[in-house]
Formats: sequence, C-alpha cells, structure tokens
Amino acid sequence: RSWSALQALSVLRHRVNPEQIKRLTRCLNWMITVDEANGLNDAPVYPAEFIHVNDEIRDWIERSDWQRIERSIGKSKDALGSRSMNQSLVSCILKRRIDLKTGLSKSHRPEELDQMLKEIGI
Repeated sequence: RSWSALQALSVLRHRVNPEQIKRLTRCLNWMITVDEANGLNDAPVYPAEFIHVNDEIRDWIERSDWQRIERSIGKSKDALGSRSMNQSLVSCILKRRIDLKTGLSKSHRPEELDQMLKEIGI
C-alpha cells in the first residue's frame, strides 16, 4: 500500500532534526502522491493527492500538526488549492473511471471516503 503525502511527511519529520525540516519545507511548493488503480475498462487510472505547501502548511509541518493540514486539505475547493486522495477517488468514481470497491481499496481512509460518497448520495 502506498503512503499518503502526510504519512510520508510524518515519517520524515520524526527522522530528521527540526532545522532540516525547516530547510526542507522552505523548498516545498507542492507535495503530490499518485496511486495506480485498475479502471473499469482495464485502463489504468491515477488518483492523486495534492498539497499546496504555503506558509501556513509549512508552519504546521514544522509543528507536526497533521490534523490541521488534513482539515485544510479537506476544505480546499479552489483550482490552485490542495486535494485529498479521497477527493480524487470520489471524482474517479463519479466519472465512472473506477468502481466503488476499487476506490475503497485505494483509500488511506476508507471510512471517510464512504462518508463522502454517502453525503452525495452514493
């Protein structure tokens, strides 16, 4: 199973010293994780998670405030903002590129994905 961007950041955050994290976050503009799924027509589908690393996100990374980052990603709706893997999976399901079972198997948080789908009537 692949890691989410936040899982990768969390592991990295605990393996290097605070000064190294500060230098790293100053270089980051985007964090992107991509997974591969078998599409409905046997064509590969690539759901992706995007985190736009702005000053606020940098500060939260340096403080290991993963919950605040997650909430920020979940609320992001603009074209230049962040997108969670679950948001990407919902899009793939709605566009009939993957089925529900595949979406749930690719999610790092299947309960959250299930709730998102229920909220839109799926």
